[in-house]
Amino acid sequence: MILLWCGLLCPLAAQNKTTRSGVIQVKLARQTAQQLQQTAMPLSATAGPLQVGIQPLDAVNADHHAVKMRQLFIIGGRFEQRQRAFGLDLWYEIEIEETENIQRAVTAYAALDGIDMAEPSYEIELVGNSQATINDPRFPDQWHYHNTGQVGIAGVDIRLPGAWDKTMGNTNVIVSVVDHGIDYMHEDLAGHIWPGVGYNFVSKGGIIPEDHGTHVAGTIAAVNNNGIGVAGIAGGNGSSNGVRLMSCQMLEGERSVSGGPAIAWGADHGAVISQNSWQYKNENVQNQADKDGINYFIQYAGKDEYGQPLPGTLMIGGIVIFAAGNDKNNKDNRYPGAWPEVLSVAAIGPTGKRASYSNYGASVDISAPGGDPTVNARTVLSTLPNNTYGYMYGTSMACPHVSGVAALVLSHFGSSTYTPEKLRERLLLSVNPLIHDQATAPLMGAGLIDATIALADDIPVTGIDVSPKNEDVYVSRTIPLTATVLPSDAWNKRVQWSSRNIGIATVSSQGVVSGISEGQVYIIATTNEGNFKDSCLVTVHNIDVTGITISPSPAFTLINKRQQQFYYNIEPSDATDKAVRWESRNPSIVSIDQDNGLASANTIGKTFIVVISNDGGLKDSCELTVAKEVESVSIHPKQIRIVRNNVIQLQAVVIPDDAYDRAVTWSSDKVSVAIVNDDGIVKGNAAGTTTVRVHTRDGNMEATCVVEVHEDIHVPQGFSPNGDGVNDYFVCTLDSRDTYTLTVFDRSGQVHYRSSDYQNNWDGTASAGPHAGDKVPTGTYFYTLSAQKSGNVKKGFVVVKY
Repeated sequence: MILLWCGLLCPLAAQNKTTRSGVIQVKLARQTAQQLQQTAMPLSATAGPLQVGIQPLDAVNADHHAVKMRQLFIIGGRFEQRQRAFGLDLWYEIEIEETENIQRAVTAYAALDGIDMAEPSYEIELVGNSQATINDPRFPDQWHYHNTGQVGIAGVDIRLPGAWDKTMGNTNVIVSVVDHGIDYMHEDLAGHIWPGVGYNFVSKGGIIPEDHGTHVAGTIAAVNNNGIGVAGIAGGNGSSNGVRLMSCQMLEGERSVSGGPAIAWGADHGAVISQNSWQYKNENVQNQADKDGINYFIQYAGKDEYGQPLPGTLMIGGIVIFAAGNDKNNKDNRYPGAWPEVLSVAAIGPTGKRASYSNYGASVDISAPGGDPTVNARTVLSTLPNNTYGYMYGTSMACPHVSGVAALVLSHFGSSTYTPEKLRERLLLSVNPLIHDQATAPLMGAGLIDATIALADDIPVTGIDVSPKNEDVYVSRTIPLTATVLPSDAWNKRVQWSSRNIGIATVSSQGVVSGISEGQVYIIATTNEGNFKDSCLVTVHNIDVTGITISPSPAFTLINKRQQQFYYNIEPSDATDKAVRWESRNPSIVSIDQDNGLASANTIGKTFIVVISNDGGLKDSCELTVAKEVESVSIHPKQIRIVRNNVIQLQAVVIPDDAYDRAVTWSSDKVSVAIVNDDGIVKGNAAGTTTVRVHTRDGNMEATCVVEVHEDIHVPQGFSPNGDGVNDYFVCTLDSRDTYTLTVFDRSGQVHYRSSDYQNNWDGTASAGPHAGDKVPTGTYFYTLSAQKSGNVKKGFVVVKY
């Protein structure tokens, strides 16, 4: 239940924790609560863990070092019986050691038979305060009440002056502001503060004024016509006859408590409207204690302890209004605002579009001005502590606009029999469409709250007229119908649409008819008030096929023994009957599944594939040629030896020569040894062995070639076989996997040395010629060094010097 204020869009710092440390909330079973009262033991421990005389509970208290239990809701007084009947007395807050794992503690307490529910107590967090400048307070600056074009677009406001022609407030309407504390001594609020001021649920005492709650309160009921400050929506006419503001403080500075007890307390002290501009910080978080407080307010506000209307109350039951939140997204998982029991308020700016920060979604009920943060003058002007005034923005600021209008409605129409359902319906019907925000308008609730409409007289509905009376529509297409509620100035213009046969046509809540199948059906509009009806006879027609195309087209080559999927397009795309059948002009060459268009090549030749529409028999065709398939592939040669950095061309032989698709791809298993390009040219990279492969695109057939890569031969240009241990042998760089033949001769061609398995061991001694058995004379000699496996041959000269 991490909570945050929905005013003032400011960046939120990352949270290190999501729950209040050392605190959990539990709802006791009724029998456990009675047993707790019977033991009459202290609910706080002076030493050691808390012991309350209930053994299973004491055991868990000891395990988690509990030190105190207290009732979460304030119980007692004239409403104690209904508080207990609703189960508020079963909720307790348990303080445990701050180092304890909250979730482990919640799980342990929830497992006890005598506890119906256990949950964390989540932190409340203030988003931030934006009081950039203090302006001279004046009603014209409050564009959100009456926008004449001073900012944004003229008419984007709540049209407040027209409502004031009917009423400006009533002292019998009490609005509880569940928020920061209100500055109840403010020069522009003091005259409208509830006589008891309120209660601080954080400090358990007097109200501590702060910015957010004071700003919200001023929007609802700042004193009007007093010659100072700003105006309030239900702020009276200057005679302190505006609605009363009750401060239910649930956040004081950085300290916070659950909102449910504060909401419920407002019902027990006369409030019938609960204003809430906070939400849980995390998505999908719900706290049952808060929901119990909300439902208690809805059920019991405006009622005495016997369920009868309180003296002077203007509604029996209560309405709870929440800000939708400032996450900038489509959010239906932000609670409490997303609960269906509450009225959820999104924010617009002075141009009539969704404010950039505002949440939207199916859970939003209505929209109101929250301001545009780009410029102070485009935000919401209201009261701030210490007799000051300033600007804020957010769904926090939008929400009190709806609470203020709700207070005006009760001031004018309210009675001891007026219900929250009537108030909610009037608010949701008292709107203007967000014509400037087509993108997200459907997810901003019923529309922009309009105070003038909300205070309009209840002129009864006398009839309804649907036009046209007869209409044609095609299957899968739509047409709009118009319902005019009579008289034109009737207040409740809401209608319900229905179809006598949804198998033929359906109708939306806006009167848009959708054709389903051929036939005739009556579409009926019924007024919410008076149940007046009128209808239109709708005739639904099929949409004829006007064209068909085949794909691939107009010609295609298919390899023999292969398959090809054919497709089609029907014109128009929403034709009623899109069924087709497929044909082959010569099934012996190509056969085709007549239902799904899958063609199979049977033999070489040509034919046509035809698609035929079921509706109208329209046709299109593709000339299909069946070509020869690849039967095999081979590589020539099948094995090669190559010297590193040298290249050699391989040939891929595809059979038959007239196969349609002779394309091949080459690859090497070890590119570190040798690589091969798209043309089959192999290059040696390093000594080793790899396999080069070729694959046919048609049939993915494969052939291989074994490639051996050998090191190149490196030969010295001289050596000195004088026995000094340095350079005494003719040492060449040889590949150990190969066998080499070395022949040494002079200029005349006389051979002096020959070895068919040279091992780098010639020390200048002649094995042939005139110096056989002796060292050859100093001089220059010529050599031929041949590798027997790789075929690599090196020729050159070498200088022998002693």
